[in-house]
Amino acid sequence: MASVESRKKWATPQDWAAQKQTIIRLYQDRELEEVMEIMEREYGFYSTIKIYKTKIKEWDVGKRLNDDDVLAILHLRAEREAAAKQSEFWIMGRRVNEANVARYLKRKPQLLAQYRRGHRPQNPHESTRLVCVTPPPPPERPRRLYGTALAETEGLLVDCRDYFRSSWDAGEWRVEDDGVVVGVRAGRRGTEITDDVMSKFYTAADLLYRSNFPGAFRVLDLAFRETGELVALNAPRLLSVLLIVFERLAYRGQRDTLNILRKYIQSQAEAITDGNKKLPTVLKRVSALEIDKYDEVFPRVYDLMIEQSDAMFGPGGNLSLEIYWHMFASYVMMKDNMTQVRSLKRELDKLAADKLAPDTAPHPWVLRHQRLYAWKISQMKRDRGEFDAAQEALRSVEHTYADVSQSLDASRHWGFAAMIEIRRADWVAAETYLRLSVKMAMNTSDEDAVQYSLFKLTETLDKMDRGEEAEKVREYASNRIAEMTAQVQWNWDEFQARTAVEPVTLPSPEDESTSLSSSVRLE
Repeated sequence: MASVESRKKWATPQDWAAQKQTIIRLYQDRELEEVMEIMEREYGFYSTIKIYKTKIKEWDVGKRLNDDDVLAILHLRAEREAAAKQSEFWIMGRRVNEANVARYLKRKPQLLAQYRRGHRPQNPHESTRLVCVTPPPPPERPRRLYGTALAETEGLLVDCRDYFRSSWDAGEWRVEDDGVVVGVRAGRRGTEITDDVMSKFYTAADLLYRSNFPGAFRVLDLAFRETGELVALNAPRLLSVLLIVFERLAYRGQRDTLNILRKYIQSQAEAITDGNKKLPTVLKRVSALEIDKYDEVFPRVYDLMIEQSDAMFGPGGNLSLEIYWHMFASYVMMKDNMTQVRSLKRELDKLAADKLAPDTAPHPWVLRHQRLYAWKISQMKRDRGEFDAAQEALRSVEHTYADVSQSLDASRHWGFAAMIEIRRADWVAAETYLRLSVKMAMNTSDEDAVQYSLFKLTETLDKMDRGEEAEKVREYASNRIAEMTAQVQWNWDEFQARTAVEPVTLPSPEDESTSLSSSVRLE
């Protein structure tokens, strides 16, 4: 409503100067959208994402590598190596992954040529962005006589390869004629079993983000119990599920939850007595892997599993595509919009060249990429204020949701449509789209999708000054969580003991009364 918008006090140059250090501090370990949300909620500070990006560039506090950063890293590293010193580089509070530097140089080989010719960035040692430190020595590893981090990674990959093949050799799983993976004992599709667990971890992560600690920990408890069952079933997709959950929690900065999960997986691995003999080893090694190594190691594990699946069941099979999708979601969909669009376009061209999609009915994988491409084009146009063009991009794939099996993607689609209307403050249209999103999500077993759609609907109703309706929706969402976790006999101490970890910094449910009614702004 216009009256709501008019109450906003848009940031002046004086406001930007006053809040500069606060914004820089928040931006060091958060994404820009989260910084904007906190500034709106806690400081009444409103501005557009375009102005934020301009200021970040002006203040020279961007987190992504640039040419000067890479040149400075190359020179500093060479100087320190000549002095027999190890180096670790940090930019704006974030450790620079060496693999990212290597990828940057692969994209821009001319930088390496410039470095070899002696080119230097301006004042590399005076830059406040880049910090070089000597990394702490690694902890001693008993009974390890020799080896390197590379050898450790290669050993993990060998174990993962043996585990993946052993999942089939153990006779617990089979592949149907249509390529669907089915559990022999469970009698259910592999995707049904693993996606339920994944959805619960995402639901818990969102509830933690919204400060609903009692609900989050109950859902986490349920997710841990089901993870234990998943381990017992020797599910072939278990490893790719764990990788994507580990990566997503790390990306969102929810390391306490991630560390609980890692140690819980280790305790579950120790309890395995039969089935896939490689599973305990793989679970222990993956869950013990340092979080900072995820970006370096996980893509190689995904590639290995896809190669194994292609070799056993033929290229482009259902299982290969499922694992590929996990990899794509983890590593491509976390990047900036333009990079995502380019990657999606390349994948669409590749799928078309491989003729994965028959002329009569597109392969589901092609449909998924077409939708993602449309969503991202729409998002880019929305961020530029081209609202009609953004909706037009979405309309190009609306016809692909006729089948009820596509309800999850349909829910996401209508959520994107709603965000366009929210940006142009058409709250009535936004409400219509969000109710469609809720309806589609409720056709699925993905509680995270349901909770997210309901949450966005409550925000929109609040914007329309319909607080009573919003409160009813919040109550309904809370009741769904309560119903889902009804069988959980909550005991915080028992939960801590069962997950085999020291007490974490998150509040205990008995000490927290905050619920979904907490005020959280639109993302």
